Parts: sequence; structure tokens; C-alpha cells
Amino acid sequence: MTMNQDDQLFCTIHDYVVGELEGPLEPQQRQAFESLLRDDERARRIYVEYMHELASLRWSYAHRSDCHVASFIGDVDMDSRSVVRTTWKGKFDIKTCVRWAFAASLVLLGLGWAFAVFHQRMDDHRAVATITRVSGAQWKPNTVAPSEFARLRTGQTLHLESGHVELVFDKSVEVVLEGPTHFQITSESSAFSRLGSISARVGRDAVGFTVQTPRARVIDLGTEFGVVVHETGETEVAVFDGDVDLDVERTGHSARREPKQRLTRGEAVRVGIDGGLHRLFAIASDHFPSALATRQPASDRSPLITDVRDNLRDPTKKYYKIVREGLAENSQAFVDRVHQWNGIDATGMPGALLGAEYVMLFNDDKHQADDFEVRLSVASPTTLFIFLSDALEPPDWLTARFLDTGDDIGLDEGKSRWHQDAIPPRSLGSRPGESIDTVFSIWRSDVPTARDVVLGGVERPVNTDGYNMYGIAAIPLSE
Repeated sequence: MTMNQDDQLFCTIHDYVVGELEGPLEPQQRQAFESLLRDDERARRIYVEYMHELASLRWSYAHRSDCHVASFIGDVDMDSRSVVRTTWKGKFDIKTCVRWAFAASLVLLGLGWAFAVFHQRMDDHRAVATITRVSGAQWKPNTVAPSEFARLRTGQTLHLESGHVELVFDKSVEVVLEGPTHFQITSESSAFSRLGSISARVGRDAVGFTVQTPRARVIDLGTEFGVVVHETGETEVAVFDGDVDLDVERTGHSARREPKQRLTRGEAVRVGIDGGLHRLFAIASDHFPSALATRQPASDRSPLITDVRDNLRDPTKKYYKIVREGLAENSQAFVDRVHQWNGIDATGMPGALLGAEYVMLFNDDKHQADDFEVRLSVASPTTLFIFLSDALEPPDWLTARFLDTGDDIGLDEGKSRWHQDAIPPRSLGSRPGESIDTVFSIWRSDVPTARDVVLGGVERPVNTDGYNMYGIAAIPLSE
């Protein structure tokens, strides 16, 4: 009589289980067994039924002191992996009876253990995320190359050599990877990376989402952040919105666990190989990956501003963001505010600024002392623009080297803790000229050669309405 597929699966599962109890199984056999149970729904069903039947047998006879269990177990060939069911023939002596009861108990206990391990492994490998977009992805050879809409399980690792991959965790976490990146899903709310570039946007329901690296743990508090892990294990963390907690452990002579560091919007640090924290002065917009919907088109234009630094002596974690060819209507103006640049009327901002490279300073820079300096590293012939609030007196460093073009740009100021009592409440508009709170004059200076350009601070006005830090933009110098 030919066995059907279910019978064949039953025999296969039976051989694997008995082989594990007698063996254990060789690593390749164990892997094959786990793959069978993970990938074949019928195999899982048969395995569960198999366990239920034997568990019921154990429940019924585990506490019997007689040998009635032998009539159910039958004769066992102890030198074989198969159990041969036979009819009860004659009587066993007490030693034989105990031997059979003990053997049955071991088999059932072992199967119960295997059942528990299987369930744990199935739970540990459940699907928790979905790949939503793949763009130009090249995967590491001999690794799984998941496609769009593929489900991802805990324990699964993505080895991305180049390109972009976007995925969404079931718990409202959007993640973007840029190759080369190693990204392992460790649970429904955590991941591990030993190399690569990662951006994450975390919803309120997923607070606590964690990215572990060799040098740090980034614990989300409802935010948007980026992580870059270098081959040395050094980790860069930047917060674009909200807050994160950073957990690091120092190594070497000063080995100790540091108190968690709270990073908020506009702050970034580099965790060194020894666990020490260092400020990141400037981050380019292409340093961290972004979703395709918000990604700027690729350009052949070389960066105009390659670095931004200041002379702040007080400890700070604030960074400057260099946005490549990104200035447009509704562009975020400062790293620590939601304020936006816009045209002052429906005609929009001056055409020369559209697509310009610009720098997002932190608005708190306006509170710095008179000797405050911002140093720009200009890489090629460039025209620099400074946007200065009309509520401020033009400082000497500006009037000495820049010319007022006569054009203006507007700042649409969003809600913040500094404007909680504003009437009407501060909110962001969606079109140029719709919600302008402060007008900025546009100043210009040509930088004909690559060099550093030093800018200064601003003076606090008597009336602080419109008191904001300046903006910076750059375009190639016209010949």
C-alpha cells in the first residue's frame, strides 16, 4: 500500500524526533527539521497532532503503577529509531514493566520538551515586519534576497550591499536601510546592526523601539532618528524629531556603564570605540537614508559646503544640517524647530534660491555671546546668501562682506514651547505667503575660491518678536 503525503510527513517527523532523543541530530539534520516545521503548514499540523496524542497517553498513564502502559506502548526495538506497535503477549516481570514505563516516560518527556522548544522557536521566528519598497538593491551573495511585500521574521537578517530598502514593522515603525547595511530583526520592537546606515520613524504605539549596535543602544521615545554604524563599531546617532535615549557602555581602562543620555530634536553624537561620546558638528542630508517619497533626486553637482563648525565652549550636542540642493517652499529652517522657509507672497521665494544648498542652523544659536562664530568650509566657487530677520539690526560682520539684494524670504513659525500662548496659535501653512510670521532680508556675497568663511552672531533686540537665527544658502558662482 502506497503511503500518502501525510503518512510520509508523519514518518519523517517521527524519525527526526526520535533521532533528536537518541542523537542528538547532526546540525544539518536539525536545520532541515526546523526548516520543515517553519515552512510547511501541513508538517506543523501533523507535528502538533503527534504531540497531542503522545501527551494524552502520558497524561493517562504517567501515574499508573501497573504495567497496563505496556499494552499501549507495545514492544520497542531499542536498537532502532522506529517504534513497532505489537499486541500484548504474555506477562512481563516487574523489572521489565518498570523498564517499559521508564522508556515511555523518557520518550514522552522528550517529546514534550521538543514541543515546547518548537513553540518557542516558532514564536521567536514569527513575522513582525513587511518590506514595502526595494530600490536598486544588491544583496550579499548566498543570502536571502527578499522582494517587495515580503514578510520578515524575528531572527531574520538583511545583508544589503547597495541600494535602498524600506520596511514597516507591524508596531508602526518605518525603517529605511541604505547599503552596505547589516540589519537583523531581533523582536517585534528591536533590531541589531553591526554595519550600515539606518533611518527610523516611530509612531506613538511603538515607543521603546530599539536599535542595538556594537557600541550603543538607541531607545526611541516616539521620534524620527538616524543611525550610522561604521566597520569599527563606532556609532553615529542623530535625532530629527522627538527624543531618544542613548545607552552606552565604556570599555578599556574606564570600563563602566554610562547613565542614559537623552537626545532631542537637533542633537547628534558619535559613540567612539571606547564608548565615549563626541559631538557631531555637521551632518549632510544624504548622510542618513531617506524614504523614496522624500528623497532628493540624484545630482551631478558637487557639494558646495562640506563642513560647518562653531566655537561653542559649553557642552552641546546640537548639529548643523547641510541640505543638498534642497531649498524649496516649506523647507525646514532650523534643526531644533519646525519653522519653514517660504516665499512672502503667492509668487514664492526668489527663483535663484530654489534648489539651493542650504544650512539648517539651530535657532538657539541666536542666544550665543558676541564672540560667537560659525565657520563654513566652502569647497568651490560659490555665491553665499544670508537670511537675516528684519526684526534684527544687521551685524557688522554681515554689512562688511555681504550686500543686501533687496529680496526677501519668509519664515513660517510652527508651534513651539516658546509660543504656547500666541494668539492666534502658531501653525504651519501649506502655500507660499499663507502663514508668514517673520520677513527676512536676503544678503549676498561671492566666494571665488575654496576657503573657510567665518560668520558671526546676532544681537538680541528689545522687542523679541521675530527674534530668530539667520539662514544660510549657497549656489554655484556664475562665471
